[in-house]
Amino acid sequence: MPDELPPEPLPNGGFLPRLQSGKIKITYACPFRCRMCDYWRNPPRNELTLEEWKNVIDELLELGCGKIHISGGEPTARKDWLAIVSHAAEAGLRVAMTTNGAGFRSGDLEALYRVRFRSLSVSLDAASSALHDRIRGVKGSFKKAVDLMEKIRKRNMKKKHRIKMRINMVVQAANYRDAVAIHHLAHRVGAEDVVLMPVDEKGIYSNGTPKGKVTRGKKGPRLHLNERELADYNKKIRPAVRLVREQLGFPAAPAHYDIFGSDTSRAAAGEYARGYYEKHLCFIPWIHVFVGARGDVYLCCMTHNNIEPLGNVRAEPLKRIFTGETYTRLRDRFLHERLGVCHRCDQYLVRNAALEKALREGSRSAGGQEGKRRNRPSTG
Repeated sequence: MPDELPPEPLPNGGFLPRLQSGKIKITYACPFRCRMCDYWRNPPRNELTLEEWKNVIDELLELGCGKIHISGGEPTARKDWLAIVSHAAEAGLRVAMTTNGAGFRSGDLEALYRVRFRSLSVSLDAASSALHDRIRGVKGSFKKAVDLMEKIRKRNMKKKHRIKMRINMVVQAANYRDAVAIHHLAHRVGAEDVVLMPVDEKGIYSNGTPKGKVTRGKKGPRLHLNERELADYNKKIRPAVRLVREQLGFPAAPAHYDIFGSDTSRAAAGEYARGYYEKHLCFIPWIHVFVGARGDVYLCCMTHNNIEPLGNVRAEPLKRIFTGETYTRLRDRFLHERLGVCHRCDQYLVRNAALEKALREGSRSAGGQEGKRRNRPSTG
């Protein structure tokens, strides 16, 4: 089902839930020690079994889901990660996965090609091993990620089925000047895109509202860009990224390089949505679902652990949760106001704008057709 297909409007002003995509976080385990993440500080416990994940995937299909994103922690930290990925791919879902690239064993890539795995996002936070390894907290992590992408590039040249690759770069104070160089690296290893993701520093907000002040974390250096660095990015790095994307053939729409916007005070406060959700709806509650490693269900990755779970797949079927009262109440709330964490999220801005446009155009088209029917002369 195409992502741009909007949910069907209801007479009461709401929408009919129409699941299009899902994200499953199959483990919280990770061998890295990333500055911007704390999953590694907490050993995984009581996570869903392989059979439970297979059941979740089957339920996603029953709900009409067309694509699934598998993440962690680090997915390959699970010994059975390949069985989960294979089950989703063989069931007909379009499967994407995010990885740090360190956990692939001999034969894993060939197995992905056999099940026609679709897309791999590799986390790479710098164009040099020194900076990337420092951010990720593990020496040799840069080499493992680049080696994995080189292997896929070479296999893609020989096989009919290609695994699409992209690089995810978490943009932060330490690495934002590497945003241009990482595009050259991506081009060299055969990646189809570079996704620049502003760091979501923990502890930015107080009480879940978008009014908290950014502070230095308790552990490690400051991660977010301050206003001076944001101005530097907008003046020097942003136009350079736009140019290199055009030169190397990467998608060059503004959303790919204008990641902070012109209001540096908002960006410095972590409000990467730039006020969009103060006036516009987020459709994610109607078209997407997130399942955490222990079975808790949320709207999306931003609400994960930031709101009370909407249910747990060990307690009741996913379909009952997705169509149930708790989920419905939260959707009704979204019609009037968004959550505090929404203002930190830039992930779905383009998608939501496209859905809103499609709804608007569909409404105009339906209105025009109704007018034609009213004005049609009678043949009776």
